[in-house]
Amino acid sequence: MDGVGPPGDRGTGQDSWQLTDLELLPGGRHGWALGVNDDGAVVGKSETADGARHAVLWRDGRITDLGTLGGSNSVACDVNRHGVVVGTSETAGGARHAFIWRDGQMVDLGGPGSLGGTLVCATAINDRGWVVGSGMTAKGRVHAFVWWAGEIIDLGTLVPGVDQSSHAFDVNDRGRIVGDATVDTMNTVPVMWEDGRIHQLTDLTGQSIAISSRGQAVICANPECFIWSPDDLTTISPDEGPMVFRAQGIDRPDRGSRFVQVEGIGGEGRVVGWNARLAFIWHRGEFEWLPGLSTGQAQAMAISDQGRFVAGTSASAPDGLAPHPVVWTKRHDGRAT
Repeated sequence: MDGVGPPGDRGTGQDSWQLTDLELLPGGRHGWALGVNDDGAVVGKSETADGARHAVLWRDGRITDLGTLGGSNSVACDVNRHGVVVGTSETAGGARHAFIWRDGQMVDLGGPGSLGGTLVCATAINDRGWVVGSGMTAKGRVHAFVWWAGEIIDLGTLVPGVDQSSHAFDVNDRGRIVGDATVDTMNTVPVMWEDGRIHQLTDLTGQSIAISSRGQAVICANPECFIWSPDDLTTISPDEGPMVFRAQGIDRPDRGSRFVQVEGIGGEGRVVGWNARLAFIWHRGEFEWLPGLSTGQAQAMAISDQGRFVAGTSASAPDGLAPHPVVWTKRHDGRAT
């Protein structure tokens, strides 16, 4: 489906990206695309005819319902190059459990493990099969975990103490895991786990939500986002944002239009996210604005490691702000690859 994007040539993704509106489950009206791999397989969730939301996988534009762990709702958060999917599902008893889906079967990871409680959500999986996420300890605190080949490891916290917590959001193939951890009972800081050790990335209050195959991490510390590397911290700032919004006819004050939410990072350091109502790719200080469906409004949620595919959502008339799952495919010589 053709998309609508910000007018003008500079910083516009209309000519370089093909937008595809992804299929929904039968009877569903809305959906969300949240993860994508280098083969273009996309994962997320779709509404069903009865209003539930199921984890789904799109391959070659065709949708597969991954089902649930017995409850009504589930969501798929990530997929690796082998097509293995991870996410979260409700159980028959109404609890939320992490799952891994492979060979056509959803497997419950949420049972009691080394955390002492349950694994609540699986947020990412690398190509080696490491699954990361967050779970509950026996004392009711949230701790980051890594699961591999049936073994669960509690990643612990930055500050010792039973009242501290942590979350893991992403993992790369080198085994570097990023997330956040509390420094008191309320505030969190971006952290990385490497070789079994946790360390704080910056003094900023916030979280690290994604990491590239080369070890660059994305940090969001309201109201700004950054790319972290061992030698640098680069601000992602939409200096051209207000101009784009005025061109779109969107009534948004300049201060609001300068806000960015970053969601993912590819191997070459390309960052994806959204600026109020527009999806973007940011690389080396330049914004590329991605086309949306009929309303032009979109959010980019994930980018494949090689940067050929971006997954996200876009609003389509007559739904207004209601989301549809979409994938953007990089064009070369006028053709999608």
